[in-house]
Amino acid sequence: MSGYMEEYLRWRQAEKLAPQLKAELEAIANNPKEIEERFYTELEFGTAGLRGILGAGTNRMNAQVIKRATLGLSEYILGFAGGAERGVAIAYDSRRMSREFALEAALTLCAKGIHAYIYDSLRPVPMLSYMVRRLKCIAGIVITASHNPPEYNGYKVYWEDGAQLPPEAGWRAGRPQAGGDHIRRNKAAGLLLRPRYDDRAGSGKRAFNMAWRR
Repeated sequence: MSGYMEEYLRWRQAEKLAPQLKAELEAIANNPKEIEERFYTELEFGTAGLRGILGAGTNRMNAQVIKRATLGLSEYILGFAGGAERGVAIAYDSRRMSREFALEAALTLCAKGIHAYIYDSLRPVPMLSYMVRRLKCIAGIVITASHNPPEYNGYKVYWEDGAQLPPEAGWRAGRPQAGGDHIRRNKAAGLLLRPRYDDRAGSGKRAFNMAWRR
């Protein structure tokens, strides 16, 4: 059996995979070309970040790929003294699944003990860059695919200076987890999210009002 078919079956059999993604995989069970296209490779970061067509598979944008990317970023952040406490700002646009992906990124950060600050509604990229510096976060995440067609979404990372952080800086995404077990195990261990108002942003408090932390 080919590697991409094994990966397809691993995803399809994952108990905690989102129902809509599992339905997609079941629908292509007799379409080997579609299975290969979705699983022959993993989405990789480029100079414009991570982006791809929404859907199930390692070569698609979905919650599992967001978790993979955020786990890689988390490990990088934890290599800096005080990085977890400084936290990560998160923004998202109006594309399909943008808010859901932003919340997945926040959950993953919190599971690793990193503070996450997420806008309560959609914002343009420059506002994320501003908030990273305003809150003195170590990094920022934007869920957006910019000018790409509507079936796409993406994931961009910014560093403490408000500028985009390319993968060449030394961080890499981890392996996709089909069932998301790593998040649920951490939540069961007590790393639950608690909303609170954050006042470090001053006049930006109301717009940037939800903090997620351990």
